[in-house]
Amino acid sequence: MAINFGYGYRLATLRAILDGLRESIAPDVQAELFCDISHNGEPERHSESGIECVARSNACRLERGTPTIVAGSYDVPSYLGIGSERIDARLDSYDHGAGHLIDRYRETDRLPPAAGVVERFRMTRGRDARVLRHDRAPVRSADPIERLMECFEQRRMMRAVIRLRPLGNLKN
Repeated sequence: MAINFGYGYRLATLRAILDGLRESIAPDVQAELFCDISHNGEPERHSESGIECVARSNACRLERGTPTIVAGSYDVPSYLGIGSERIDARLDSYDHGAGHLIDRYRETDRLPPAAGVVERFRMTRGRDARVLRHDRAPVRSADPIERLMECFEQRRMMRAVIRLRPLGNLKN
């Protein structure tokens, strides 16, 4: 049941993002869902002792040949990847983001500006959401997420497919 609520919440969030884009960019903006990757999973496993379910908060399921996402931050790039062909059974999930690592870089002044800017929008919630504030922030170095992706690749968990540069951040 919780998985259905999570899926519904993600679809509602997608709709809110589309509404925000239409209000802040252009009324005829078109977008569609590329892939849906849940970040709270309860994979079911069958073993000699029966069925096992392990709840993993803020962890994405890692499956061979399926899309993965590793989130950066509003000003740090993210990655889409693909699950490796030979995943160690002990490493069948991963933290969906690099937030703590990015925060450590930010706190120690190791996150210099990179090329580009991010459009940031602060909005109210709900169907009649409105833009409260709009500002810009520089895109920051991808170094922390690059290092994290290297670790995933070294452990044969996933490989990077494309780095996503942040263009905008909608916050409600």
